[in-house]
Amino acid sequence: MRHQTIHPPAEPGTLNEAEVRGTAVPPAEFRSVMSAYTTGVCIACSLDEDGAPSGLTVNSFTSVSLVPPIVSLCIGLGSRTLMDFRRAGVFAVNILAVDQIPLAQACAARELNWEEVALTTWETRAPIISRAVAALDCRIVADHEAGDHAILLGQAAKVGWLRRDVAVLTYHRGRYGTAPPELEIPPGA
Repeated sequence: MRHQTIHPPAEPGTLNEAEVRGTAVPPAEFRSVMSAYTTGVCIACSLDEDGAPSGLTVNSFTSVSLVPPIVSLCIGLGSRTLMDFRRAGVFAVNILAVDQIPLAQACAARELNWEEVALTTWETRAPIISRAVAALDCRIVADHEAGDHAILLGQAAKVGWLRRDVAVLTYHRGRYGTAPPELEIPPGA
């Protein structure tokens, strides 16, 4: 696995982090503008040093390549779970359903009791949430640092649907939601 720093992070607590990072864009403004982009909500899971589930709620996840099937996952460098992901070398991305808001919130607040979550495992042994909409079971093939986040690239060892009959959970402007029904686009529009 290749580990590369793309842009060093600013010093924590720097008064003007935007200047340190080489941009005039304040972090709060950047976060606010990015909140206009609707994303899905996932729980990314790996294993801690004792083999117990470790995870975090994420919306910074996307596909990178179809052949081979690779996804990217961004995790803050200050996250306690990043070390677990790096040590295990594997992760699973669990795409959440709209009825899993409490699960997403508990995981985001680091209050999730993993013993109360129905889990299974696939190829890599990373935790798969049994009632997720779908999951991707991945091996880390690259690890880059960009600013204050690590970008983990994972090659899917297995992907699958767990519940096709439910709406996915979304995140937009700081609020949970769900995608509206698909629109019929008239030809030529």
